[in-house]
Amino acid sequence: RDQLSGRGGPFAVPRRRGGGRTGPGSSASSAAPAIFAGGPAPILDFGRPRPPRLSSSSSLFASFESEEVMESEETDENDTGRGENDEERDVEIVLPRHSPLNDPPGASSSTYPSVLHSVHVVPLLASEEASRLLKLARKYASESGCWNAGPDDDRHASYATVDFPVEDAEEMESYLDEINFHERALGHMTERYGVAYEDMEYLDFFCANYEAPGSSKGEEDENEEEEDRRVTMDRLAPHRDGSLLSYTVLLTPPSEFEGGGTLFDALRDVDPSDVEEAGPGRGRPLAPGGVVRPTRAGSAVLHAGKALHGADVVTSGTRTVLVGFVDVADRCVRYGTLGDACKEWGRVDVMAKRLGRQEKRTAAEKGKEAQAERAKGWVLRNGKFFDSEGGSCYANGHAPAFSSVRKRGDPEYMRRKKLEAEDLLLRDILLPEEERDDAALFGGDVTVL
Repeated sequence: RDQLSGRGGPFAVPRRRGGGRTGPGSSASSAAPAIFAGGPAPILDFGRPRPPRLSSSSSLFASFESEEVMESEETDENDTGRGENDEERDVEIVLPRHSPLNDPPGASSSTYPSVLHSVHVVPLLASEEASRLLKLARKYASESGCWNAGPDDDRHASYATVDFPVEDAEEMESYLDEINFHERALGHMTERYGVAYEDMEYLDFFCANYEAPGSSKGEEDENEEEEDRRVTMDRLAPHRDGSLLSYTVLLTPPSEFEGGGTLFDALRDVDPSDVEEAGPGRGRPLAPGGVVRPTRAGSAVLHAGKALHGADVVTSGTRTVLVGFVDVADRCVRYGTLGDACKEWGRVDVMAKRLGRQEKRTAAEKGKEAQAERAKGWVLRNGKFFDSEGGSCYANGHAPAFSSVRKRGDPEYMRRKKLEAEDLLLRDILLPEEERDDAALFGGDVTVL
């Protein structure tokens, strides 16, 4: 989940039912070798499991109904799995344009907004389903102790969370299968992002828990010493996922916690009043600062995994979510686009490191009184490499940072340049449906024997 590879890593193998954990550096014999460093893991081997297929004889959402669930929960659900009392409309929030170019040189599509610029808040689960999943998650976490040991950096090295892979919680996984969860979730992805169901597969699927410090103190079933030993987390720093598509499903009712939500850097300056309400009396799902907060348990936030995002701080209570990293077949992705974006993000990071190093060198110079005009610069003595003091390369002491270095090292300037690269990536990475071809996996050079 870092800028170059993302959480899970570019070569992470999609998780197998009942298998071990996968993460950066892991491998499996059935995984095909990656053909593009920095891009999504290719879908070349036919032995890896795919999500359950939709019924070919019915419409996309017709197969989402589960008579067993309706009977067991005694709710009147429609074909998207929502109950009558969960009236909530789909809300689309579009990431603003950040690139100043309408037609970037060399871009193939360069249309704004693309489907990947949209963040969707959709009612995925009925309240009863979300409540049952929350109970099952808490039951497994209590039995395994996985939410007391801090972030799991064995699975997510760069941006670890307090979580557990859903496949480890058999009772929870069984219930998800019972309610056709994956068909419903990926069905929403297909409808909104235009990627066929068979072109998607999971890179990771887990249940994460964010908890404000001290939220569980005072509970009768925990003594104070055990509480003090617990290691929890209340937020997650901004990052980019290893998958092209991602979703987060809120399991905890919003009344049980404060704060939290998915924070998008690109939405920081968007006025929440510009976003429509989620339903009658439900309010808007966008909070100040670019934080997307569903207004009810069971709602999902769908978004491009490459859009810079994080988890906003939970200030009170606990927030439990299901998270899915959904990878897309290489035939749907424009080759080289992600690599170009990573180069730009890397250049911006170098700007900050260069200015920071100059500041550090200046501060470390001994016997010199700190002066405002010397707050940024190098301390260089390269006279031994030159015969005289002539020329712009010679330096014997403090060498101030040029104005261009200071400009490129400014945090707001760097943020803007990163968002420009992100904007172009979201415009161009997903191929139009008519251009998607299996031959694209090999650059169009295919020899038939």
